[in-house]
Amino acid sequence: MRTKSFIWGLLAGMGIFLIPIIGFFIYTTTVLGPELEKLTQELDPPKHLYTRLNETLTLVPVSGDSTSIALQLNVQSKPIIVNHWATWCKPCILEMESFERLHSRLGSEVEFYFLSNEPAETQKQLIDKKGWQLPFYHYSDSLPKDLSFKQLPTTYIIKNGVIYYKHVGKADWNSDVVVDFIRGLGN
Repeated sequence: MRTKSFIWGLLAGMGIFLIPIIGFFIYTTTVLGPELEKLTQELDPPKHLYTRLNETLTLVPVSGDSTSIALQLNVQSKPIIVNHWATWCKPCILEMESFERLHSRLGSEVEFYFLSNEPAETQKQLIDKKGWQLPFYHYSDSLPKDLSFKQLPTTYIIKNGVIYYKHVGKADWNSDVVVDFIRGLGN
């Protein structure tokens, strides 16, 4: 009889101990999990890369003007944002709205370059459909090693040929952290 009571007591004690642990596990995976995932997708405070670029990019505006421009990365006095994107990339499309707001907010303080190697007409169809007013460019030359990418979207913040920040993945580019960082580079 004592053994039976001992076993029941042991099982009850283990149950009392395990129920909160199981409850905590369920709570963190179902309630906190989506919140943590959302937080990891937000932009981290900028990290300085300090990679020096001496290359020139040859770009063709998607807007219809077939005159190519030579973007000399090492002589830009303003901060520039270079974003690699594609029309088939859902995160790229989702973050464009925040780039639109950032572009409106900073105006002429920053130069923007949205780059894709997709045909200009393919880009233009989506750009027109979405009503985006950002400067999109087509490139066909190979990119400098330091501006290459393995995942889309990939965004760089550069000034005077120095990469100060690189972000891979979707982000809220209109955040105060980003604006303060860019304005800090402008000084």
